[in-house]
Amino acid sequence: MGVILAILIAAASTCPHVRANGNPAVASLIEEASRTSETFRQLVAAIDGTNGLVYVEPGQCRHGVHACLTLSVTVAGPHRILRILLDLHRELSELIGSLGHELQHALEVLRNGRLTTTQAAYLFFAQIAPTGTGRFETDDAIRTGLQVEREALASRVRKGQP
Repeated sequence: MGVILAILIAAASTCPHVRANGNPAVASLIEEASRTSETFRQLVAAIDGTNGLVYVEPGQCRHGVHACLTLSVTVAGPHRILRILLDLHRELSELIGSLGHELQHALEVLRNGRLTTTQAAYLFFAQIAPTGTGRFETDDAIRTGLQVEREALASRVRKGQP
């Protein structure tokens, strides 16, 4: 029984914690972001080191934004499951930056082990990141998103891509 458990744990540790939820366009976006941004790779590695699974999927967000962490937290076994929605109808580097921004928000939740419910995540951001517009924002997510976008754009320019 111990050998089987060790194999299952090893297999689980090699599965990515940032997932495209079966969408090929989102999978390509995550791959491109990983190729073009060191900061993005660091975010994914940090999330891989948590008990979180972050599902990224196309979708519409409220409050007029093009990407969002839904603040829905679901506990499944040892994992906390989060969702990010993206409007895929945008320029690639901007889209990669937005994904980096939202992954930073996901990491902010996942670094706090007490955030195991949607209500707890909402109250956490209401306390640390209110904007008065019904949205939440952190300086770290703004900086991270801009850095990821800059790196992705610089990589594309180096390769002669538009």
